[in-house]
Amino acid sequence: MPTTHAIPAPSYKVFFNDVWVELIDLPPVTDAALSKVLRGLRVVAPASARRAIAQMTGVSIPNLRAPFVVPPGTPLVAFPKENGCCDLIRTRYRGGPFFVDVGFATRIFSMRLTGSVRRPGETPLDTANRMLTEIFDDALATSTPVHFLQVNDADGLDPASPAYGCHDTSQASYSVHSPHWVDLLCWWLRPDELGFISMWGEGERKRAVESPSADTNRNWFSGKK
Repeated sequence: MPTTHAIPAPSYKVFFNDVWVELIDLPPVTDAALSKVLRGLRVVAPASARRAIAQMTGVSIPNLRAPFVVPPGTPLVAFPKENGCCDLIRTRYRGGPFFVDVGFATRIFSMRLTGSVRRPGETPLDTANRMLTEIFDDALATSTPVHFLQVNDADGLDPASPAYGCHDTSQASYSVHSPHWVDLLCWWLRPDELGFISMWGEGERKRAVESPSADTNRNWFSGKK
């Protein structure tokens, strides 16, 4: 009798495009620059990025609880073509008991929390769902409930192979404002690290008005598409 095998879930580097992966990962040079920000040292922005930095100054990810909002005056650091991939703006600060890294591409945001993010006995999906309610406010749950699923079967213990998943729209309706950042909200988990990533748009930066494709998110500082 023939044996059937389930098709394994793709690596996160296949599931997400390279701009999303760049925001999920943290190159050592980038990590070192963000550590300077945390120590209060100034990082000079290249001239090409100053307009983008001005655009993002004071901007925070939607629906965060107060302890996790980017503190006023936190410096933003520009990374032109980080790793040869794309123009990014990042920052680092303390948020509650965690170190928080926030990253922006033209139409994508990411948020990484490092520290004791996982409780004993939790599955990766348990951790993602619990942390979602700790990081994002009640208004999010009321307006657009999030139902996470886990895409792969990783246990989140291997830094090179994070557990990851996304909002399961089969268990909840799309936002009435669809396309909305919640509809595209994804998560990942590594040891002592949990992250969220999604798309956003203009105005209140809630509607994902453009494609999350890599090509529309590579060139920010030059203004080229």
